[in-house]
Amino acid sequence: MILLRQSTDRTVMLGPFESSIGTAVTGLTVSQADVRLGKNGGNMAGRDSVGDCAHDEIGWYACSLNTADTDTLGILNLAVVETGALQVWHEYMVVTANFWDSMFSTDKLQTHVVEYTTGVIQASVFAAGAVDTAALGVSLADLPGLAWDVSLTGNTHNNPTSSGRRLRQLETIFVLAEGVAQGATVSTITLESGENSLDSFYNHVMVIITAGTGIGQTRAINAYTGGTLVADIVPDWITLPNSASTYELLADTGKHVIEVEAGAITDVSFGVSAITVSAFSAGAIDSSVLGVSLADILADTNELQTDWTDDGRLDAILDLILADTNELQTDWANDGRLDALLDTATGEEVLAPIATSLASMDFTPYNIMQTLFSRFFYKNTQTSNTQVTFSSSADTFASRVTSDDGTTQTINKAT
Repeated sequence: MILLRQSTDRTVMLGPFESSIGTAVTGLTVSQADVRLGKNGGNMAGRDSVGDCAHDEIGWYACSLNTADTDTLGILNLAVVETGALQVWHEYMVVTANFWDSMFSTDKLQTHVVEYTTGVIQASVFAAGAVDTAALGVSLADLPGLAWDVSLTGNTHNNPTSSGRRLRQLETIFVLAEGVAQGATVSTITLESGENSLDSFYNHVMVIITAGTGIGQTRAINAYTGGTLVADIVPDWITLPNSASTYELLADTGKHVIEVEAGAITDVSFGVSAITVSAFSAGAIDSSVLGVSLADILADTNELQTDWTDDGRLDAILDLILADTNELQTDWANDGRLDALLDTATGEEVLAPIATSLASMDFTPYNIMQTLFSRFFYKNTQTSNTQVTFSSSADTFASRVTSDDGTTQTINKAT
């Protein structure tokens, strides 16, 4: 079977035309209408290409077919009946341009594979850049974004342990509610009808505009009125949401400690400088936290300050201590109470002469000891067997007996 390229002009050879006795018929006029075509099982019809078929030799004629004659894929039947010759017919197969070019030109045959043997396709099969935007129908750069934009509704991406299921579970933790705003002012937003009607229910919740006017803005709710569904937000909106803006209410993820076990906080509970000034918001430590007002603390510290002023409580205590120490100093003065006791014990004035001597002497350790020695040990006398030490008043201060037998000298303890 002869192949023809679909919708392509082609000249085909018809023949041989022979007489009933088998001789070549060379003088036939094979007109346009004489050539009949049947396309892929359809009714026979005349050839579209104009002009007669020209005799070539030995009863063969060259006949032209145009794009209209070869436009239908499949079997093409061609038949010619001329007076004076036997009937001639041919059968052709009209194929796609890709198939024809892959067979007779430089194109590659396009195929549609329904099934591959496992492992038959390897990485080396693909040329660099073979799977590109044209092949995928989307750019590789857009693929991650398309994956994140997939709607998680119904059973879509909802298999157990799948990422879709985990995202759904996270949503139930963080997304308290979502809806379409009824309106907003510069510092408020009115939530959708049907949201919780309890006052303060959404306090400390974050509201984020997810679509419509003001998209992308996130604000904290610091007050909520359930009766009107109005939430006060901080800071103010930059772009005011409207009744076409959708929102989500996100749970406050901060940790609020209700109770601490006794002894749980120790000196190692906090790292060095772990708690800084920035950790406290303005007014965080107030009267309710301290159990006493800052004004009362200040009053107490002011009272302590007045205690140190002249005639204050602490000043009076120090005055009494100073008076006692001054009194002790006068007791040691000449004729003071302690000096009188010492005079009585020694039988003479002790401190007055010492004071007189000290007033005129050089305060070196040697001079001080010499003065004391001369005061209490005025002179010594020695007899044959007795040594006596006298005070300055000529009273016997101490004595001791000595003996010497010519071999050993004995000195008894002083009395």
